[in-house]
Parts: sequence; structure tokens; C-alpha cells
Amino acid sequence: MCFVHFVVTLFIEGAATEAMARKDDQKLAEGLACIREAEKCMKTSLFQWKPDLDGAADEYKKAAMAFKGAGATDQTRDCYMKAADAYLENKNLYHAGKCYEAAAYVFREQGDLDEAINLIEKAIALYREQGTADSAAQAYDKAGDVLAETRPEKAIDFYVQAYEAMSLEDRPKQCCDLLNKAIKVMIKHRKLEMAMGAIKKSQECYTSLDLLPQVFRLTVAAVLVQLALGDLIAAERAYGDSLNCPGFNDSDECKIVKVLLRAYDDCDQETADKVLNGLYVRHMENVYAQLARTIRVPGTIKKKELPTGEGANQGAAAEEDDEDEYAGGIC
Repeated sequence: MCFVHFVVTLFIEGAATEAMARKDDQKLAEGLACIREAEKCMKTSLFQWKPDLDGAADEYKKAAMAFKGAGATDQTRDCYMKAADAYLENKNLYHAGKCYEAAAYVFREQGDLDEAINLIEKAIALYREQGTADSAAQAYDKAGDVLAETRPEKAIDFYVQAYEAMSLEDRPKQCCDLLNKAIKVMIKHRKLEMAMGAIKKSQECYTSLDLLPQVFRLTVAAVLVQLALGDLIAAERAYGDSLNCPGFNDSDECKIVKVLLRAYDDCDQETADKVLNGLYVRHMENVYAQLARTIRVPGTIKKKELPTGEGANQGAAAEEDDEDEYAGGIC
């Protein structure tokens, strides 16, 4: 029975592979047929004095989609570029932008991030020239998501530009979402001063929407960022700015921030750790929970990891010296 099952499995897998190959061949043939049609559209004759640029662009786009289905990335990329160029020559800016954007993501799959970024920016410029701010913002947002890990600075720039585009369209909810994405990348990559500016803007957007609970949560975030920077005065100012918000004084966020600021001012790391490792902070976005673990009150140092094996004695002696240096405390 096991042998029969093995043979049947091999047969099914072989049939599936053959079917996929046939499908890929069909898609490749479809793509080549579309290219031939596109080339016909570009030719002039006695009865066609000018190239049919939109017709050619449409056929190149169809070819790109067919090649994409067959997994032929080079042909997909080239056809999207040809479609974009034809649309652009015919002043069809929106569709040219869409094809440049599609080509950009093929370049990205092939590992050419620089060319991908160039094409995304070209597409966005065309959307803006066409007057479609929504499309520009969506392109910035999508590109920011793609680049957040590999090109954080560019991702932040794209999120901020998307926010600015949505601000002009008076879309506060979308503005909040974009700012929150930017803030997470900023904090993850320790651009904390920049994050503070984005947090303040996000609080303003949520206030305009009357979403005060989100304003309160961002107050905790602002205090964490300022304490991570070692700036107690700025942290207290961030707390004070929220005292005028209706309901903040009775909120959990107010209580948490009060305890944390007092502990920081009193150089009480134990109490601060109870807040920083507490349930509320742990349930915040992961970047805030990670940031909280780096916060040390004045006069304390992070516990050093002792070396193992050879050199352990020297490491222990060095730690004792550090402890003696701070034995009296700084506060």
C-alpha cells in the first residue's frame, strides 16, 4: 500500500508540474502576442499617420501581466516600462505613473532598490502633476511599507510626504495612520527627536477627530521617548500638555505617567521598572515596549553581562570598580 501511495503521489505531482508548465507556456505566448499587437500600434501607414500610443501602451501592459503570470520577471519589467513610456508620450500621466510604479516593484523583487525608488518617485511626480493626491499618498505609503526594514530613512521620508499629501486633502484619519507608521520606524532606528515631532502632530490629528484615548496613549509614548533621551523636563512638559485634555486626569495613562515621572525624579529604578515592565507598556506597540526597556533613571547603570571562560575574573573586577564609582549614587 505504501508503494502504491508513493507511485500515486509521484504521478499527481508530475501531472501538476506539467499543468503548471503548460500554463506558463500559454502565458508566455499570450505576452508575445500582445507585444506584436503593441508593435503594430506603433507603426504608421497611409491610413494611420500617427502611432496609436494608448493602444500600444494597453497591449504592453497586457503583455506585462501575462509575463508576470508566467514568472518571467525581466519581460514583465520591460513591458511595464514600455507601457509607461507610451502612456507618458501620449500625456496619459495617471496610467504612466501606475505602470512606472508596477515596474518599480519588479525592480525591487530583482534586488535593485535604487531603481525601484527612482521609479516610485517618478510615478508620484506624475500623480501630483495629474492632480491625484490620493494616488500619490498611496504610492508613498506602499513604498514606505516596503522600505521600512531595508531603507528606514527613505521609508520615513515617504511616510512624511504621504502625510503631507493627505493633510492637503484634509484627511486627518489617514494622517494619523501615516504618522504612526513613521513614528514606529523612527523609534526602532533611534531617531527619537524626529519621533517626538511626529508624535505631537499625531496628537493634534487625533484631537481634531475627538479621539482622546489615542491622545492619552501618545502622551505615554511621548514621555517614554523623552525619558529615553534623558530629558525629564521635556517629559514633564509632554505630560503637562495633556492635562488640559478632558478626561486625562482620571485616565490610566495619567496615573502611569505620574508614577513614572516621580520615580525618574527620585532616581528610583525599582519603581520605574514596575511601570516600564508593567502590563500597560507591554501592551503598547512593540517599539514602545522595547524602548521602555532601555530607560534608566539618573544614577543607575545597566547590569553588565559577565564574561564567561577566560577573562571572567577580570570582568568581575571591572564591575566591582564600576560599582564603587557609583556607590554613593549621583542623585
